[in-house]
Amino acid sequence: RSHKGFDMVTLNDYKDINEVLFLINKKAYIYKDNSNINFETIIRYLYDETGNVEPSFSSKMLATIHPNMPIWDQYVLKKLHLKLEGNTKEEKIKNAIIIYNQIVAWYKMSLQEDTIKVAIQQFRDIVKTYKISDVKVIDFILWGTRDN
Repeated sequence: RSHKGFDMVTLNDYKDINEVLFLINKKAYIYKDNSNINFETIIRYLYDETGNVEPSFSSKMLATIHPNMPIWDQYVLKKLHLKLEGNTKEEKIKNAIIIYNQIVAWYKMSLQEDTIKVAIQQFRDIVKTYKISDVKVIDFILWGTRDN
């Protein structure tokens, strides 16, 4: 199931997901520079509102607000050999924040590598009509090569 393009894992248990999405986007709109909207803010807000720990969905919401932020994705986790662990929901939230920061650091490091720069340029040579952030290009490359 999906909602406006986002995969729904356990958020579909929440009675009015539109309200949660609206409130997150409203918070992002209120702050002109959106600097205080980050992964931790969103994952904790979603947990407070739904009782669920949703790192993937939180990252997608963040990427909607800040297009240069990476998405938490099973293929990214696999590529980076990361796994969310924790015995309690609070432990999972704390570990999700640590893992997301590792994902961000990996993307930042990757954007400095010559092979990634070449791959991004090759992507842009093919997809000329769309403005897509370098981070999103890496996402497309990872998704496209996930079986390799």
